[in-house]
Amino acid sequence: MSQPNYTGVYHWISQDNFEAYLAALDINVALRKVVCMLRPSKHIEHDVNSGHMKIKTSTTFKNFDMDFTLGQEFTEDLGPVDGRKCQTTVDWDGDKLVCVQKGEKEGRGWTHWLEGNLLHLELRVNNVVAKQAGPAEAEPTAETAPAGGVECAAGPAEAGPTSTEPTNTGPDNSSVCHDLRNVLLHSPGSLQTLQGSWTDSLLICSSLKPPGFS
Repeated sequence: MSQPNYTGVYHWISQDNFEAYLAALDINVALRKVVCMLRPSKHIEHDVNSGHMKIKTSTTFKNFDMDFTLGQEFTEDLGPVDGRKCQTTVDWDGDKLVCVQKGEKEGRGWTHWLEGNLLHLELRVNNVVAKQAGPAEAEPTAETAPAGGVECAAGPAEAGPTSTEPTNTGPDNSSVCHDLRNVLLHSPGSLQTLQGSWTDSLLICSSLKPPGFS
């Protein structure tokens, strides 16, 4: 069986049981609420000849990068996620990419697979399973690209000529900050417990501080 090329930009449009997955990683409730409101984009560079991959997960608050070669164990710094480090290996299982993350948490890892232009992700830790999925961006075509080959300012369309997948750009900072402020108003101490790797990013919101917080 030939393995697919995962190169592309994908935008998550659905997720299931993600907050339970974050709780299993000991992420506090305030941060879980914020993370579950985000809709990340995943940028993948996949060299099918060497097996080298770069995966960048981008949100309005924080980015997370992976750089590895399939089948080779490496030390993965998950500081932007939950502050831990793992000995990680990503390898093929048929046409799926399976990641094993050995560390403090049992059964941690993930699986990626493609169905047409839809990228699926299954996340696992401590017998908790979460799922996410999102379509790939289409490459600019002669009809959408202006003269000179520069990408249209409006951005590429969703992949597939008959796709009905909703376009997803994720919430902007202002809407996420508004929702986060509501969380903090009901839990004034929660800002003090936000994990350090996220604190600087969250403080871009001008309305973060609940009454009485200094």
